[in-house]
Amino acid sequence: MISVYKSNETDFTHNGIPITTLTDPIVTEVANGMYEVEFEAHIKFNQVLEELNILKINTPNGKQLFRIYKKIPNLDYILIYAYMYQVKKPLD
Repeated sequence: MISVYKSNETDFTHNGIPITTLTDPIVTEVANGMYEVEFEAHIKFNQVLEELNILKINTPNGKQLFRIYKKIPNLDYILIYAYMYQVKKPLD
């Protein structure tokens, strides 16, 4: 499950808006320890998955935050791309 937060959220201790995905999130390292994620979500989450919103995703390194930088809506699903988002407070 992925939690979605508004772009200006600063408190990530609550669950945000939970969504399910159609595909498992694929997390890849892009450069110098920075990561990117991509996944497909059902089109019903189109209003929630806005560009610049923040996602909390379970990764092999624990829960990580990502900011949506691109979404591509299709007929039945949305393809989401997000890059790692750094905060100064721990998530758990």
